[in-house]
Amino acid sequence: MGDVKGYVKYIEDSGSTVEKVLGEQMGGFIGYNSGVIDNSFSRGYVEGKEKIGGFVGFNNGSVENSYSAAEVFGDSRLGGFAGDSISSDLVNCYYDSDLLDSSLVYNNLAIGETTANMKNAATFSGWDFTNIWKISTGYPELR
Repeated sequence: MGDVKGYVKYIEDSGSTVEKVLGEQMGGFIGYNSGVIDNSFSRGYVEGKEKIGGFVGFNNGSVENSYSAAEVFGDSRLGGFAGDSISSDLVNCYYDSDLLDSSLVYNNLAIGETTANMKNAATFSGWDFTNIWKISTGYPELR
């Protein structure tokens, strides 16, 4: 599931910090996306059987300028950002590659960066750090 539940048409400027999400087709932000998500993030811990992603479990929509800093564990179809996707519409999306075992990653549907790089604004190509995002210490936050 994720912190956002149900059907979504459009989400903008939103974040999710989850202590633990368990199940199938799970993501730290949303389990299944068939809409548009922009300028959003997820942090926490996601675990399940298959289609497990730090941000979205299964993507059938569009995600732009978003990131995941979630630990991801599961049996199959794991991704630092998306567990699985039939849409390749992930633009400027990042995940913290230090938080998961790269040998278990099913796909590279987003850009994996180290924890240190994820805490540096220069890493996030195309993001608006003047009006939407900020970094003080740690991961990017919404203004």
